[in-house]
Amino acid sequence: MTKKKIVIILLIMLVIVLASNFLFLNLGNYYYANGQHHKSIAMYDKVFIKNTISSDILVQTGISQTKLKNYNKAISIFNELETDASGIEKYAKDVYYSKGICYYFTNDYNSCIVYLNKYREFENNKLLLKIICPYLLYSYFIQEMYNECIDTASYFLKDSDGDPAYENSILNFKYDCYFKQKQYDLAWEVNQQIIYNQPNDPSNYLGNYLIYVETKGIEYARNYLLELEKMFPDDDTLKKFLHK
Repeated sequence: MTKKKIVIILLIMLVIVLASNFLFLNLGNYYYANGQHHKSIAMYDKVFIKNTISSDILVQTGISQTKLKNYNKAISIFNELETDASGIEKYAKDVYYSKGICYYFTNDYNSCIVYLNKYREFENNKLLLKIICPYLLYSYFIQEMYNECIDTASYFLKDSDGDPAYENSILNFKYDCYFKQKQYDLAWEVNQQIIYNQPNDPSNYLGNYLIYVETKGIEYARNYLLELEKMFPDDDTLKKFLHK
């Protein structure tokens, strides 16, 4: 075989490689855009010219792994992206949010707090910030960081836009923090706001019952439950507490 033929064959092979690489990248992008995360990852994995994998694709791969609940794989990908200073600046919100969520679901609550708070520094959209609220509050609470949980809850309450269900999801954390610290007066104040927001939900009144058990005794608390039963005669939760 002549040298000329060898060069031609090598050029043809190079074109095939480049075309295949381009095809896999574009198929990966297509599947990602359509929420087909398994297929998206499969296509990106077939890319054999690795320096053609941009930061965009790394972010998409990490998000896909997060969607598929492959949290440790996602964290590894985001760590790779985070080492690129220019990349992390451009994709900070995606990386910080996704890493925070991944750490939450792997029970690394300290890291969850770190990354979701970093995300808060970049994100101004109130609706998107609402998404991280329960993850961040729970991470503080489960580690008994009660004061931090209360402060963060107060921050999110400022932008609740009068949504009673959302407000109560936050206020319940404040109540639990105060109750755990035996600050029953403050817990009581919070629970009155919870009741005010959703007066037709019997479970909201149980916060008062628990405070009465601690401050006024079980008999007083039980009488309170009996009064509640008159207000909500068909509520199974109240009946369970009454028959404990």
